[in-house]
Amino acid sequence: MPFMYSLTWFSLCRPPTEEEISDVLEQYAALRTHGDYTLPTDYPVSCLLGCVDITDCIQGEILKEQKAAAGGDIEATECGYGFICANPCRLPAPPKILGQPKLYSLDRGMHTRAMQQLREVLPNADF
Repeated sequence: MPFMYSLTWFSLCRPPTEEEISDVLEQYAALRTHGDYTLPTDYPVSCLLGCVDITDCIQGEILKEQKAAAGGDIEATECGYGFICANPCRLPAPPKILGQPKLYSLDRGMHTRAMQQLREVLPNADF
């Protein structure tokens, strides 16, 4: 049975360092070898950025094997599982939020306000 779940994501609680930004930009430059793409120039902090659909959850060892077989870059992680994500959507007006490390439940009021913004951005989406 396919796995499907929507996950919201939020920004860091502190501004990223120049070294962190440089490292991420280098990763994207290596992964995106074709076509034009635009990377962000600002990095908001302590806010709810948007959501993605989680289409699968794979054990870490299986994910590493699949990525290695496909010639993909294998990122170091402490987690025993990896999420396969699709359909990223950024909120047009990211609300301020104090998050928690790892996965946690989002306050119902914040979730409702975020969903209202997403309905304005994606009017034909099925939430």
